[in-house]
Amino acid sequence: MSRSPFEIQKAVVFALFVRELKTRFGKYRLGYAWALLEPMAHVIILSAIWSAMGRSEFSGIPVPLFLATGIVPYLFFQRTTANCMNAIESNRGLFNYRQVRPIDPVISRIILESMIYFVSYLMLLFVAGWFLDYDIGVHNLLGLIFINALLYLLTFGVGLTFSVYGTLYPEMMKLVPILIFRPMYFMSGILFPLIVIPTEYHHWLMWNPLLHIVELNHLFFFRGFESGDVSLLFVFLFALASTTFGLLSYRANWVRMVAT
Repeated sequence: MSRSPFEIQKAVVFALFVRELKTRFGKYRLGYAWALLEPMAHVIILSAIWSAMGRSEFSGIPVPLFLATGIVPYLFFQRTTANCMNAIESNRGLFNYRQVRPIDPVISRIILESMIYFVSYLMLLFVAGWFLDYDIGVHNLLGLIFINALLYLLTFGVGLTFSVYGTLYPEMMKLVPILIFRPMYFMSGILFPLIVIPTEYHHWLMWNPLLHIVELNHLFFFRGFESGDVSLLFVFLFALASTTFGLLSYRANWVRMVAT
């Protein structure tokens, strides 16, 4: 019985997903716990720094919870797009099978990171809320779901774009972490809210879609959070544009990616 192209791709992506799952955690003794320990380490270290500086909250939100709701989305974006850049090279031997397309390992890695993000996000918030004896309640659940859906869409678009041009131009794999990921750690609102930054610098920072996502994440999660002039529409348009560009880039270059 013949299968449709969609069924074939679904089977391929699932097989690659299982392979990525074993590869990702098999070399760590801590196993799946590492997905929680990594963002927790960021939160603990940065909370200690803010505590030493005399800061215990932002807009009535305990610093650890503020950091947790910003660091986990950033780590998801950074880790997923970085993994997508070398997805093609890591699975190049599989392209000898005609059922496997270059986009399949990219999709499988994004699905895996999305699951890790969701689970680690919930667990980290639970641990932080329990430790701080803070009653965690989502202020705007629908908005929180929507902004995280846009985060997934943005990550897919940027990750696919990086996978295409990272394969064609390997120099990108060294430049992107230095020129993009490291500056974004300090410019995406995960260390401090936008309102503490002088307004004359806002028009430069507003071009960063991740800043909008993190600020809206705080705004939808915590009642009374004071946010800057962020835009849900900007995030939607940027995510849509990046996904469209990524798909067009893949369509125009996937043969070259296999042959490179």
